[in-house]
Amino acid sequence: MIIQLTIQDHEKFENQPGRVVIKFYADWCPDCRLIKSMYEELSDKYSDIKFGQVNIDKESEEAA
Repeated sequence: MIIQLTIQDHEKFENQPGRVVIKFYADWCPDCRLIKSMYEELSDKYSDIKFGQVNIDKESEEAA
């Protein structure tokens, strides 16, 4: 399971106990689209690791 994070809550997410992985991505980014399915597969395979992601475009729009 991948948790959608904001800039404000990603620090809290990364500081919780256990291992975490956070992906920062943009919908327009070709490399981000390329790894999307791989990231989803990894989150399914490694259920002991918490996976999160931050959409940097949405976050920059909200910050503006």
